[in-house]
Amino acid sequence: MLPNKTLETAQPAKFRGDRRNATYRHQIYLDNGIVLTGYSVSQGRNEPLNKETCLTDSVLRLIHNGYVFKAYYLAFYTNKNQGPENDDLLLELGKNGFIAHGCAQLIPRLISSLNDVYAEMRSVPDAESWASIRRELPRPRIDKHLENQLFDFKQIFRTKDDLVAHCRELVEFYRFPRGRVLAWYTCYAERNFPEVFSPVKGVDATATAGQDAINNLVHKFSVRR
Repeated sequence: MLPNKTLETAQPAKFRGDRRNATYRHQIYLDNGIVLTGYSVSQGRNEPLNKETCLTDSVLRLIHNGYVFKAYYLAFYTNKNQGPENDDLLLELGKNGFIAHGCAQLIPRLISSLNDVYAEMRSVPDAESWASIRRELPRPRIDKHLENQLFDFKQIFRTKDDLVAHCRELVEFYRFPRGRVLAWYTCYAERNFPEVFSPVKGVDATATAGQDAINNLVHKFSVRR
C-alpha cells in the first residue's frame, strides 16, 4: 500500500535543454545580472506535437518556477539552429507585463494565460507569496501523446534525484493525482533503481524494505501548499 504522505522537499526538475531539437529557446535575465539560456524540450524527451502548446507550456513552466520574480526580463525566440541572430523574437515578459510578437500573438491560450498570470501577479508582493498561489495558474494542456510520454517507463533518469524531480513536476506543474505519480514512481524505481528496494529474504521482509525505501524518498517530492 502506498504511503498516505505529501510529496515534500525536492528541488525543481533538472531541465537540461536540448539545443539541437528544440523548437524554441529563451533567455532569462536574472536580477543579479546573470543571463540564462534555455530550450523548450529537455534532453531525451520529445516536444508536444502541437507547437503552440509547446511554446505555451514552456512559458508557463518558467512562470510556475517563479522566474517572473527572479528575473527582470524573459525573451522567447524560435530556435532555427542557424545562430541566435537568425531566430525570431516571439514573446517578451517583464515584471509588469508582456509583449507578444509574430505568430505568438495568434495563440489564444498563450495570451489568455498570460493575462491571467499578470492579473494574479498584481495581487502578490513577492516570490514567496507567489508560491502559495501558483497552483491556481492555468494547467498545461495535456493530450494523450504527452501524457503517455510523461509516464513512459522507457524514460532514462541519470540519478534517483532526477526521477524524484520529474515526479514532483508531474504533481506540481502537470497536476496529475499524487497517488498515480507515487504508483508510477514505485514501479519505475523497482525496475531501474533496484538499490532503493533492498533485497531481503522473505516476501514480507522485502515488502517492508521496499515500503521503507518509499517512505524515505517520497517526502522529497511533496507539493507545498
